[in-house]
Amino acid sequence: MKIAKIGGALLLCSAVLVSCHKTVTRKKLDGKWKMTSATITSTNNSTSTTTTSDGTTMTTNDNGDISTSTSTTNYTFDKKEGTFETIQVSNETQTNTVMYYTKTGSSYSLAGGYEQTDVRDITDTEKGTYTITGGTGEIEKNSQIVLITTSNSNVINHKYSYTDIYDDAVTDFSGKYLQVYVNGTATYVAMAATGTTTNSTTGTNLDQMVWTATSLKKGKLDIEYTHDETSGSSVYKYSAKMTLTEEK
Repeated sequence: MKIAKIGGALLLCSAVLVSCHKTVTRKKLDGKWKMTSATITSTNNSTSTTTTSDGTTMTTNDNGDISTSTSTTNYTFDKKEGTFETIQVSNETQTNTVMYYTKTGSSYSLAGGYEQTDVRDITDTEKGTYTITGGTGEIEKNSQIVLITTSNSNVINHKYSYTDIYDDAVTDFSGKYLQVYVNGTATYVAMAATGTTTNSTTGTNLDQMVWTATSLKKGKLDIEYTHDETSGSSVYKYSAKMTLTEEK
């Protein structure tokens, strides 16, 4: 399953949805905004996934397989500098069966297996520049907002818990290791109750997103966008609608 981050300036739009029956009030795009609703549909061949959000709860329907998680997305626009920042904070839980190893000298030996519950607090941050068609810095009917990402980071704080085959909690991690792969190479890390994963990238034009503003009134901005993404031999087609609410 592959789902675009809600509202992120992640990928180049291949097309833009335009609604000519909605009106947009003239206004500068500046300050702090919060994503308060969103619907994103992705298709890959015959597979369809729909993700909806009310601003705090994200629900994903992956061909009938429904899952929920908490997620908030906030934007900060600086019209003077022409820059933006997006921060998406989410929480998810994954359960896996993991094998653990013991170490003798420099060698590792398989010793058993546990059920691992991984509670993740995830923070995705994107920064970049934005422009509004026409160069006025103001939103008008069907204005297109172009966001170009120049840096991004992903930080995941993990909180682990384990149970054995008898469903008893495992609290003694001494001398136990998990096998993980880094760039395709197996390595071993000591078992622990917490952990942090960090990834970051900087560049001049990492990603690009084009929004179409379909409505702006009473501090609410409605936008629509579409894009295609290729991952290996698969092509994912996304269409999305999102509402941003201005924070006072």
